[in-house]
Amino acid sequence: MSVVESHAVEEVMQATQEALQIAHSIADTQKQASGKVESQPRSLSQSPRGAAEGEAGRVRQAFKQVKDLHSILEFVNGAYNEDYDEVQRLREEYVSRLEECQFFQLQCTRLDMHCHRLAERLHGAGVPVRAGMGSFSVTGLSPTQANSLKQKRSFSLSSLRDVNFWEQRFEELSQLTGIDEGDSPKVQQHQQHQQHHVFQ
Repeated sequence: MSVVESHAVEEVMQATQEALQIAHSIADTQKQASGKVESQPRSLSQSPRGAAEGEAGRVRQAFKQVKDLHSILEFVNGAYNEDYDEVQRLREEYVSRLEECQFFQLQCTRLDMHCHRLAERLHGAGVPVRAGMGSFSVTGLSPTQANSLKQKRSFSLSSLRDVNFWEQRFEELSQLTGIDEGDSPKVQQHQQHQQHHVFQ
């Protein structure tokens, strides 16, 4: 609760207590006046003019305090509605950002695994595969390829949210390394082994 709201609540409580005190006082005065009317003759039951004016003034004061109380309640209600709308907006934005982060995390994991597979095809099965997202770097590529890859990192946020964008990046990364299935060391060793058997 903000400072303004806490101050408003205190004013509401204070105004309520004062209004209740005045209401009880007026009720007690009316009871006392009615008791005096029953016990005294009718000619003496008429209250003085000053007492009547004082009671009317207290009634006006109580009415004014009730109006002030109503205004404070409206202010507190409006402030609460504004805070509630702001919290709802922040909650929706948080959920949206969380979904985006989960999507980017998935794509980065796929990209990391794809880079490891390309590294194994390029250097052979002896290259240790490091586990974990974001462990792959472009240091294993040639300077020209690394610079080209760095230039392609400047993308808009809307494109990063597109699944097709990531599929194209995977294909471009395969073309960037210049690796085909036939260029894999495993495939080359298998082909050389078959040729050796043919010559024998």
